[in-house]
Amino acid sequence: MTQNNVNDSPSEDKLRKNQSTLQFIKYAALNFVFYITISLGGYVTVFLESIGFNPQQVGVVTALNSGVGVFSSPFLGYAGR
Repeated sequence: MTQNNVNDSPSEDKLRKNQSTLQFIKYAALNFVFYITISLGGYVTVFLESIGFNPQQVGVVTALNSGVGVFSSPFLGYAGR
């Protein structure tokens, strides 16, 4: 004979399953965006050169991108507390 817990109703089980599914979808979407961003990042220089940037300007833009990434991480980590 199984003992039913008062707190475990069928609607709560369904709610937990829906929350778990929603959490998985959010994680999968974040992963998708992350890896697409990484894969397209190599084409930034080609794109900038195709719209008329000279090599020095391309270097400045890519350096700024890296610099913003390095210096924003601590601030965003602190802001997330």
